[in-house]
Amino acid sequence: MDKATFRSHKEILEILGEHDPHSDFHVHYIDRYFEENPISYPYKTDNSALLLLLEGEMKINVNLEIHQIRNNSIIFLPSQSYTHIMNISQHIKCVAIAFSDDFAFSNLKNYNDINIVRLLSDNSTLVVSLSPDESINIVTLTDNLYKLNSDREQLHAMERIYHYFNSLALELRVLHSLSEENYQPKTSRQKSLIQNFMSLLSSHCKKERSVQFYADQLAVTPGYLSKVLKEVSGQTASDIIEEAVIIEARNLLQNSEWTVAQIADQLHFSDQSFFGKFFKKKMKISPKEFRKQQNSTL
Repeated sequence: MDKATFRSHKEILEILGEHDPHSDFHVHYIDRYFEENPISYPYKTDNSALLLLLEGEMKINVNLEIHQIRNNSIIFLPSQSYTHIMNISQHIKCVAIAFSDDFAFSNLKNYNDINIVRLLSDNSTLVVSLSPDESINIVTLTDNLYKLNSDREQLHAMERIYHYFNSLALELRVLHSLSEENYQPKTSRQKSLIQNFMSLLSSHCKKERSVQFYADQLAVTPGYLSKVLKEVSGQTASDIIEEAVIIEARNLLQNSEWTVAQIADQLHFSDQSFFGKFFKKKMKISPKEFRKQQNSTL
């Protein structure tokens, strides 16, 4: 399992907790002991997730920001984010919700009075330490969502799920607004630059691998972009770009039927040999060996 590459928080949560058959919206209660971190590689998610940690600690890198999450803390992980669970305590107890953007936006059709668009679209990672009362309120809402999601045949189940989801979203918006008040101007400017860089990286990393390209798009010098990224993440801009390419490569090797040559072409490498050398340098294993290894774990 250590070598797996994942494309959604749903898959991650199923490793940490329980199986959920629904594809658009999931609620998980996780109460487990781990001998080691079950997820060793960074991954790129295609949906959003909300995690309320009740017991234990987690160290998570989301779009180059490292967050240490402790008891009674809540973290919102945006869709299309590069996420790496760097460390996890032996015992974890938490409530987690994963949902697609389609689910959230279809929800808005029913409840236009609650605006969650900004929370979903600004690509922010929200982390807040909750008071006991706030924690109880969030747990109550997630408990209602869990019961309804477990049996969607209940009377008006989806309408009630939307209702509680919107109530939860409103609580998040309040927490999000309060957290924004604490940003310092310099931190805010750097945060915006990093968010915009990561957004560009998500869209263009299959084709563009030069620091100059991203610096030009962000209207800064390559040196300044690299300086900010190094200060925040400890990695160079080139390392971050290459890691994003590796994530895409692993996803394609594991989740597509394309040949290695076709994947090399999809990622805009000059040829299969160059792609193979690039992949092996980063992963210490060839693309073909990686795919064979993944298939053997299924």
